[in-house]
Amino acid sequence: KQQSGVNPILLLDDVFDKLDENRVTQIIKLVEDDNFGQLFISDTHADRTEQVVKQVHQSYKIFKL
Repeated sequence: KQQSGVNPILLLDDVFDKLDENRVTQIIKLVEDDNFGQLFISDTHADRTEQVVKQVHQSYKIFKL
């Protein structure tokens, strides 16, 4: 960000494979400030991801592939 002036994009790929929901929520809360741009989370359980994202009170979209 310091070099380009653009907020970084963060990708959390299959994050629930290694972390429980509480830890994922903590990570999302850490990156919800203005230091980050978009956050992409991949998961095989859309409902679980949506529950965690709702706790942070940020706008979001879910894409199913």
